Amino acid sequence: RDINQLSYVGQQYHDGDVTVIEAGRNLIGKNDGSFSSSLGGSKGMIALAGPGELQVKAGRQLDLGDAGGVRTVGNKYNTELPADSARITLAAGMAKTLDIDAFTQRFMPAGASARAELVSYVKQVLQLGDADLPTDPSAAYEQALRYYTGFTRENQIAFADAVVNKAFIQAYLGSGGDYAKTWQAKAQALGVSETAYDSNAFAQFKNDVLMTELKVWGKAAADVPLSLDPAANALATAKRQALYDKAFAAIDLAGLGKGFNFVGDMQIAGSGVQTQGKGDLSTGGIDILTPGGGVLVGLNALTKKQQDDAKDHGLVTYGGGSIRAMSANDFSTQVVRRRIGRAGLPQRPQR
Repeated sequence: RDINQLSYVGQQYHDGDVTVIEAGRNLIGKNDGSFSSSLGGSKGMIALAGPGELQVKAGRQLDLGDAGGVRTVGNKYNTELPADSARITLAAGMAKTLDIDAFTQRFMPAGASARAELVSYVKQVLQLGDADLPTDPSAAYEQALRYYTGFTRENQIAFADAVVNKAFIQAYLGSGGDYAKTWQAKAQALGVSETAYDSNAFAQFKNDVLMTELKVWGKAAADVPLSLDPAANALATAKRQALYDKAFAAIDLAGLGKGFNFVGDMQIAGSGVQTQGKGDLSTGGIDILTPGGGVLVGLNALTKKQQDDAKDHGLVTYGGGSIRAMSANDFSTQVVRRRIGRAGLPQRPQR
């Protein structure tokens, strides 16, 4: 369930390659003052050479301790590899549970096709025949929902994820707009089918859409001017909330919001997360997801050793690339000195 004090050094070769390190509960790094920026296998570092993506996930807490942190190094140590760094995705609190009332309200309103899909799913899981549920569609749905409420977490989540994924596809790909074209280009570049909606490539695309939507609507809301006039300010507040609601909709459609419960914080203050090879807004960078908690990146008070190690701490994309984050609670740097350049950090607005 837990991963403790992991040291890992790996290598991959293609843009579509993904290395996943995932703990069902907590992922805890070394916390013995052993921080080192070298690739020594005993230093508690997670390092990956080559392009693609490195995912480090925890079901609950993700704490890198004060060990070597997470690095993607491109071809720094093997010049036969492409120069691009693998993108890094860190996620905490990913062992979600279903909030059935919120889920059905958000994704299964009256008349939604998902209601009939639930009936079919319950029949499949319980191996029921048509005669085992009422013939009336509404009554069949209510009976199926009662059965579904008693399902295991795994069976509940499997159906819910499929419903949310379908809603995402309809919202962002159904109109054939820019997102649809972006997905088609990505699928073609990685050699996957455009209907491979359960692929790593599509999961990456969904994350890119989420971060783009948060940035667009968050900035639009922040740009709504304040007013000293109460009536004008009330209108501005309503407009700002409507824009935030669009950001919340993106979080929900990514499966990281309404309908699910998440618990888990991320602590990377004593360590570092870096991409050291080439990168840009699409091929490199660092993404952080904490849908049920907050992120601690910096400390208020540093020991002498922590001060000496500070140049290797923090979130850094040395060769270019985005730094993006979505957190339910605070994203806290706490330190005065910030070394993050060209970083967009759209934090989850308060709901």
